[in-house]
Amino acid sequence: MHAEDLNGGTAPVTVLNHNVLAQDLIELHPHLYRHHNPQDLVWEKRQELLFDEFLSSNADIIALQEVQQDHIEPFYKRLEDHGYSGAFKKRTSSDKTDGCALYYKREVFHLIELEEVEYYQPGIQVLNRPNVAIIAKLRHKLNNKVLVIANTHLLYNPKRWN
Repeated sequence: MHAEDLNGGTAPVTVLNHNVLAQDLIELHPHLYRHHNPQDLVWEKRQELLFDEFLSSNADIIALQEVQQDHIEPFYKRLEDHGYSGAFKKRTSSDKTDGCALYYKREVFHLIELEEVEYYQPGIQVLNRPNVAIIAKLRHKLNNKVLVIANTHLLYNPKRWN
């Protein structure tokens, strides 16, 4: 992805998109991970590997899915210490503990607007899930170009026709 710079060239924009697999979901559906080494599924191990991956990517924007809400403060807020700002939107069902998060480098972008989207619509079968999205309107500080980026997590369910 590129944005035009002030001289008509481009300014690269790097995006890291990652499903971090909320720990609660691993524990709720252990049968899905039975072929994995159980030690690799422990949050204490995974969180450091994830954080190293986030930082080593040096991404301007980090879009994350299946972010566990109670991990925001102790874990994801650490990104702010490394120059990122961000937002989190939890899925809308009270029994869900995860959602989407979107972070951007403060030295690269200025946040113009942030919109949270809730897909659930009562009575509409294709919108009967508690899925959410975050949409950010960002201004690139190099060239003042506006970038709109969205982050969501849509599920495939083989039992449904979609």
